[in-house]
Amino acid sequence: MSILGIEVGGTKLQLGIGAGDGSGFVAFERRDIDIAKGAAGILT
Repeated sequence: MSILGIEVGGTKLQLGIGAGDGSGFVAFERRDIDIAKGAAGILT
C-alpha cells in the first residue's frame, strides 16, 4: 500500500509518496507557488 501526502501552503506545494510502513519517502516533490496567480498558480 502506498500513501500520498499533499501540503498546499501559501508559497509552496509539497507532495510525498511513501510505502506506508514508516520507511520514509519513496518520492518527494516541492514546487513554488506563484501567489499572484491565485488558484491558477497552484494548478500550473
